[in-house]
Amino acid sequence: MEVILTILGLAIGTSFVALMIAAIILFQKHQQDKPVPYSWKHLGIIFLILICLDCAIVVINSNTQKDEAKTTATKQSASPEEPEPNLDSNASDQSSNPSEDSESDAPDKDPYANLSASKRQELNQSLDDELIQDQQEANKGTQAYTWSLVVGGIVYDKQRGFIIEVNDQFNQLNKKTKTFVGNQAQSFIQAQLLMIGGEVQPDDPAPYVNFHYNGDRIGHSRMWDPGKFVFKSA
Repeated sequence: MEVILTILGLAIGTSFVALMIAAIILFQKHQQDKPVPYSWKHLGIIFLILICLDCAIVVINSNTQKDEAKTTATKQSASPEEPEPNLDSNASDQSSNPSEDSESDAPDKDPYANLSASKRQELNQSLDDELIQDQQEANKGTQAYTWSLVVGGIVYDKQRGFIIEVNDQFNQLNKKTKTFVGNQAQSFIQAQLLMIGGEVQPDDPAPYVNFHYNGDRIGHSRMWDPGKFVFKSA
């Protein structure tokens, strides 16, 4: 698709140049009172057609990039070998490591802290809009988006990083399922970063996230392995 769009873009660009040359020739011929096999009306129609085609390519390219961003992020989601946990599960964890639960705060450096204010606003708007769409898909029965139903919102704060606001249902899940939700949210965040023009590489670590419930911090990424999480005991 990218190759086709590039070829069409070059063809339209060349057509614009040809149109300008034709306009110059038409102007010169009119100055000399010489007949020309086309008129300004013809050039105007061609110009409008080229503008419409150019706009169509921009829209198609934007949609293609959006789809590619979602596909890339999906490929980065956690362990494809394991089946998706059942979000209806409220079973307790089989084991818990006390040393993990005592691990502290955020990483020393936030790689997203250098985002400009306008980019942060654009990112948060994208997170909000796309989360609503994913929740709508989940309510229609699309299993790939069921994780979004236990999330009330995702926002990036320059001081606190990414915050995942969860609802009551999240608190009923076991640790494995909470981890699955967190990993899906991290992939979702990376997809939105790609959509606003951010640089996300396949080997980049997952973004560090905090889990909040009713304004209280109930969990967060592990410092040296952001794809794993520490949750407060209920």
